[in-house]
Amino acid sequence: MGLLSFLMTFYGCKKDSVTTNPTMKVSPTTLDLTRSKFTGTITVENIEDGEFTYTITSKPDWITYTNLVTKVTKTSPSTVTITADLSKAGYNVNGEPVKGTITFSQDGSSGIKEITVKLDNPVPNSPPTSKFRIGATDEGYVNSEFS
Repeated sequence: MGLLSFLMTFYGCKKDSVTTNPTMKVSPTTLDLTRSKFTGTITVENIEDGEFTYTITSKPDWITYTNLVTKVTKTSPSTVTITADLSKAGYNVNGEPVKGTITFSQDGSSGIKEITVKLDNPVPNSPPTSKFRIGATDEGYVNSEFS
């Protein structure tokens, strides 16, 4: 019995076994894009020990993304490039930015982070205007002016 107790004490439990609890952090929480700078980056980090993978589970149809690495450790974050497809983004009539939400899900966990993407909303260029006047002279002729 003494030998069994000795073996269990020294070999049964490993000192270096560490419980990991990877935790996802995504930044920035809001990404502001413009119609002249319509690409930005989001960083996915692990703020605890261990590693995890993540998935982008939802996004507006006017946003595309590129992420080459989805495995994240404490010392190896992932960078996601976000691009606004201007042909799909449209404009808000009220002049407010076009907004969308990207959802990041930590695989194997309930960890979810949402990022708001804002695309500026300048008033589209108005078509050029011109003036055209038609009038009559005292003699009954038509007088026209175009500018």
